[in-house]
Amino acid sequence: MDVLRGLEPRKMFEIFERICAIPHGSGNMTGIADFVERFAEEHRLEHYRDSANNIVIISGATPGRTLEPAIILQGHMDMVCAADENVDFDFKTQALRLKIEDGKIGAEGTSLGADDGIAVAMMLALLEDKELSHPRLECVFTTDEEIGLIGANALDVSHIQGRRLINLDSEDEGEITTGCAGGICMSAEFAAETETLSGRTYRLTVQGLIGGHSGTEIIAQRANANKVLARVLTALQYSADFRISCAEGGFFDNAIPRKAEAIFLSDSDPDSIAAAAERIAAEIKHEYSAADPGMSISLAPAGVSECAVLLSECQERMLFALYEVPDGIIRMCDELDDMVETSLNLGILRLDENGMKLTFMLRSAVNSAAAELRMRLETLFGFAGGKTTVHSSYGAWEFRQDSPLRDHCVKVYEDMYGSRPLVGTIHAGLEAAVIAAKLGDADCVSIGPTLRDVHTSYERLDADSAARVYDYVKALIEREMK
Repeated sequence: MDVLRGLEPRKMFEIFERICAIPHGSGNMTGIADFVERFAEEHRLEHYRDSANNIVIISGATPGRTLEPAIILQGHMDMVCAADENVDFDFKTQALRLKIEDGKIGAEGTSLGADDGIAVAMMLALLEDKELSHPRLECVFTTDEEIGLIGANALDVSHIQGRRLINLDSEDEGEITTGCAGGICMSAEFAAETETLSGRTYRLTVQGLIGGHSGTEIIAQRANANKVLARVLTALQYSADFRISCAEGGFFDNAIPRKAEAIFLSDSDPDSIAAAAERIAAEIKHEYSAADPGMSISLAPAGVSECAVLLSECQERMLFALYEVPDGIIRMCDELDDMVETSLNLGILRLDENGMKLTFMLRSAVNSAAAELRMRLETLFGFAGGKTTVHSSYGAWEFRQDSPLRDHCVKVYEDMYGSRPLVGTIHAGLEAAVIAAKLGDADCVSIGPTLRDVHTSYERLDADSAARVYDYVKALIEREMK
């Protein structure tokens, strides 16, 4: 603790450090929800906690602001748990080990969870500020955003009066987001047909990739470890006979996987297999030398053993589906420069003697394009003998031509910094889309401090940026919106 001591605003960073000491990965929300609820109780603030562990804290308007419409601030309490391959870390029990390097806050060997822990800290610090002038302030803390916007979809909005929503889950200071892609989390499952064989086994490993958020960083066109693995296995078929025993890669549907590996059995000439794998690896590494310079593709003997392997026909169908499924950017926006319209991320691969399961995050700013891509996947996997399931979905948050809140945010920013902020949409899912739909005709924006490499162990938060965004949000609240 006290790693962040000396940073200003003191209260925000103090609360953020306390949050980092509480395990709060997606699906493990009780501890962080208890922390937020205790804060409300200790400060005697009106609050409620719904069945999904979402918490809403309400601070009544200060003198002279009672006639103004309420303002909603919103962020999510969960984080993506990612650790370096050589780091033994239990996200369910251990506190994050914070560090500061060159003004950037990170965690030793793990993700930081500033996405979106800094928003939680920011809201609590503002609620504690006795000098803050504000209309009715409604702070919404949601759960399990990273695994399908689960908390937002379940949010009880019956006590929320505001129709002006500031989401605090963006990752670039100086940008005001006014729209986002919709998303579909879906999976495809294939039953396995196996037999037990004995022979030489090999371990094929793809690792050292950068990875990243499958929405905001999909445009970087980094390699997907699961797709690289599929490509190598498919190409090896032309040089050797082999039977796959198991394969796995990735942990989250919304994170570009950094590592994947497979174990297969083969009685083909070991030197021929090694030479073919080396040739294929060199080609792929050359293609990604700029986007993923740290990529490693290795094939190593795993001994002689007896193991369950896929039958040839079953393997052919599974590998066909794994290789042929699209990944990454599907289409760029026609209206906006350098903006992805539709994308697909194969986030999780699991294959064993029971079958294969693939889990995807599909994103699109156009609902019909999302539906078409979903149908494309269902058709492909159905042809290959698989069964698809949609686990969660949300529609796109479409850009509004008339937005008094956006105009207010732009004016305050120009007054504070003497320049105009960027205004646009992003290729990632934001809870504002879901909550706005629940509230009806809500006026929304999304802002946030500069974060880099979220959803990875390289995640870092710019401390000065976080301080400036805190001051900016404070000014948005203190100045009456015209």
